[in-house]
Amino acid sequence: MSQGLKPTKSAPTGALAQRDDLVRKRDAAYRLYAEHTRERQLAERAMGSLAKRITAMDFSDDEGELDLEVAHATAEADYRKHLEKANSALDRVKTLEAEIEALYEREFGTFAEEANAATEVADTAIADLAVVYERAVKAWGAAVQAWAGPCRAARIDGVPPFPLARHVIADLFSGEVRAQPPRVEVTEPLGDNAELDETFTD
Repeated sequence: MSQGLKPTKSAPTGALAQRDDLVRKRDAAYRLYAEHTRERQLAERAMGSLAKRITAMDFSDDEGELDLEVAHATAEADYRKHLEKANSALDRVKTLEAEIEALYEREFGTFAEEANAATEVADTAIADLAVVYERAVKAWGAAVQAWAGPCRAARIDGVPPFPLARHVIADLFSGEVRAQPPRVEVTEPLGDNAELDETFTD
């Protein structure tokens, strides 16, 4: 590399990398927007406080009045500066969000593949939950039986039914409900020759 030349950072390739880069830039722009918004609010409060002091002061104190007016002008300049920078950062956020949405639309299949992997993880978690649910129901039933005799003897109510009825989560355990948009069905496997079924029904 020639001396004096700085290496340039290449643009990310691939839809996922592009999305991550855009999200990083958007989040940075939003943090900048939030920072300048806080500074603007501080300057705005300072302006209000100084304006009240100027209104309430004894105007025979010319030097004190001048100091307050200078401080108010400084706060107003800060207010305008941070307002401009906050608006600029917000415009940047909106531009990047539009680019992200356009990328999602343009590379839908790639992002659907990524999202489908998350759905499969959720499927596994639900299967694990079903096992835990059955174990909990069985243990609860054992507690009901254990308390039945003592409760009858003491003439008090026994253990109530298991609080999460089976019919409430039956669809979840049956596989009829998945962590996937109901209007989009992704056929497997996805890849270079992926077939993507999009069913958009009104």
